[in-house]
Amino acid sequence: MVLACYVELTASSWRTEQLFVCFGGGVASKALSKKRLTGWLCECISHPYGQAGRAFPTGVRAHSTRGMAVSTALFNGVSVEDICRVASWSTPGLFIRSYLLDMSDSFSSSVLAGATHDW
Repeated sequence: MVLACYVELTASSWRTEQLFVCFGGGVASKALSKKRLTGWLCECISHPYGQAGRAFPTGVRAHSTRGMAVSTALFNGVSVEDICRVASWSTPGLFIRSYLLDMSDSFSSSVLAGATHDW
């Protein structure tokens, strides 16, 4: 739903076929670089930690969002089969080896569960 809203709001000003575009300044509506998207994702991951006065976990990268998302889905009752189907994984092995995260940290769990934040 959020992605559909984004597409609707930005479609008339796109200057590229890429889905994600820049906003503001001289780069508005131009293709978003991988580096800039990575920076935005890392900001989104780190922001709740800073707001709570907690240190940002080491080793977290933009790609960490995939592991966080699928682990959160699993711990909120989504079946491994459904996760694998949506992620286009033929077997759960890759998920279990590479993406299944320990979500026992109460702060991480509350962040990913949608706790209210002042952003």
